[in-house]
Amino acid sequence: MRIRTFIAFDIESFALNELIKIRNELFHNYDLYFENIGKLHITIKFIGDIEKKKLQN
Repeated sequence: MRIRTFIAFDIESFALNELIKIRNELFHNYDLYFENIGKLHITIKFIGDIEKKKLQN
């Protein structure tokens, strides 16, 4: 099994709400799917798909 691995940080709720407003204004005319708000983050570095057995607990 492979796990998508990256370094990221969460977005504070006040900033997240503003980003959602901006996103909705920019893309309201498009047929797009967005991830659940709970999954939103800012990725610093995408590492890649790594075998689960190679990761430490």
